[in-house]
Amino acid sequence: MTISVLVVDDDADLRRGLRALLEVHGLEVLDAGTLREADALARLYEPALLLVDGMLPDGNGIEWISILRSEGISTEVIFMSSFFAKGRWLGVLSKLGVRHRINKRETPIERIAELVVQSMPLQT
Repeated sequence: MTISVLVVDDDADLRRGLRALLEVHGLEVLDAGTLREADALARLYEPALLLVDGMLPDGNGIEWISILRSEGISTEVIFMSSFFAKGRWLGVLSKLGVRHRINKRETPIERIAELVVQSMPLQT
């Protein structure tokens, strides 16, 4: 199975809603509520895109992205959070190659799904 997107967020309702919206666009979607679960799924299925929350029950999404990058994993990432929108974090995310950041409090779920679809890497 080719996985298009791994949605990593501790909000189960958000994950379900995004899955439904993304599957309408023909994307294969997995989701995880913790970084531990996300890490296992990402390594097993190698999704084309990661949609990662900043604060999860078992850690920080930025730190997880940093670990993946340090291991040479360059998967496209969209970062979404309500807490990491300021100065220092924007620079860190940029250095990690994260081109898209979403403020979850201000962005409707439909717009998040639209950005995911638009950001999907071309499959070869």
